[in-house]
Amino acid sequence: MFCPINIGGYFWGGNIAGMIAGFIFFALLVTGIVLLIIRFTRSGSPAAAVAEKGNKGPLGILDERYSRGEISKQEYEDVKKDITSE
Repeated sequence: MFCPINIGGYFWGGNIAGMIAGFIFFALLVTGIVLLIIRFTRSGSPAAAVAEKGNKGPLGILDERYSRGEISKQEYEDVKKDITSE
């Protein structure tokens, strides 16, 4: 009867090659499951942040900060000059 982990302690086939192949298979399986769990339970990922902000770029972000009153007109003009001169 075929069993991935048998009583003898070897993986598929009962030799060293089968043991290595079995170990690699189960390591990949566990890694895949862990990565899926992390992906679906993670909140606030960078991809979600970009999607929420709409990827406006530096000038769009600068305009938003100025419109919210976070920076003064002088700061806005200085930063805008720095950004557009690059």
